[in-house]
Parts: sequence; structure tokens; C-alpha cells
Amino acid sequence: MVVVVNAIRQKCDVAAREVLESNDPTRRLEVLVRIAGSAPSLQAELERSGLEVHSTTGPIATGVIAAGKLEQLAALPFVRRVELSRALFQED
Repeated sequence: MVVVVNAIRQKCDVAAREVLESNDPTRRLEVLVRIAGSAPSLQAELERSGLEVHSTTGPIATGVIAAGKLEQLAALPFVRRVELSRALFQED
């Protein structure tokens, strides 16, 4: 359990940690995952952790995951960062 808590604290952005505290494990989250290595070669492992992969390029994967599986994703040794998707600019 300590390893998972540390993975969440070290690898997840503030927004992702706040979602975990909301205690809604079924909430689906759009995430960007930075990994050590090539995302396409690790896609199967990402999917086994619960990530529904939408795209991969280099060390980046994007997709959707249930909040209750976010800890499992963050605990993967090759995962470096998990960030919730957000708008970079406001559309008119």
C-alpha cells in the first residue's frame, strides 16, 4: 500500500490526486501518461492496468481510465507522470 500511495503522490498531478480523494472509483478520466520508453511498445501493459489507450507517440500515451484504476496505472515502474487532460486555451 505504501508503494501505491507514493506512486500517486510522486507521479500524479494535483488534479488527479483530487479526483482520487473524491471517492468516485467509476468516474472516467481522460489522462496523458508520460513513460520511460516507447508508449507503443508498452501499450499492452498500459491497457492491462485499466487504461483505454486512445493514442501513443514516443513516450506519451493518452486515454481514458476509471478513477479506481488510477493507482494501478501510477504504480507501473515505467510510468513517470499521469496528468488529467485539460483545455490549453478557451475556445470561443
